[in-house]
Amino acid sequence: MVLGASSVQVCTAVMHYGYRIVEDMIDGLSNWMDEKGYKKCTDFIGKALPNIKDWSDLNLNYKLVARIDANLCIGCELCHVAAWDGSHQCIDLEMGNGHRVPVINDPECVGCNLCMLVVQSMAASRWSRSRPVKSRRHGSNTSGTRQEPKV
Repeated sequence: MVLGASSVQVCTAVMHYGYRIVEDMIDGLSNWMDEKGYKKCTDFIGKALPNIKDWSDLNLNYKLVARIDANLCIGCELCHVAAWDGSHQCIDLEMGNGHRVPVINDPECVGCNLCMLVVQSMAASRWSRSRPVKSRRHGSNTSGTRQEPKV
């Protein structure tokens, strides 16, 4: 909405959590608006538009890469499943700490944050790297273009 949308569409969340999720989303939006001092949605719709940059203005050498702390890993393997089924196949599993431990394949990681969203421990984090990375999949130098949003 801060990028200009005047409505939102929800499908998978309703299928997963039921219609109650809509009430939770309304509560969450209301709490966020109170925190930010907004009285109505039209107060913030499009507010982030001045922050949008042309891709040529971005630092193309900036890349976020996931990190897994093996000491905090509980062995759920959710990050691995998410990476292989829904992302960039950048998390391999190796034996360690009595269970298989996820290991990030740096050149394939695009910093999508999916591993951090699915793990139940604080094992996954991100760090930035400011140099081109050679991708084994594409065989060429690739640089992340991900920029943290400003709202």
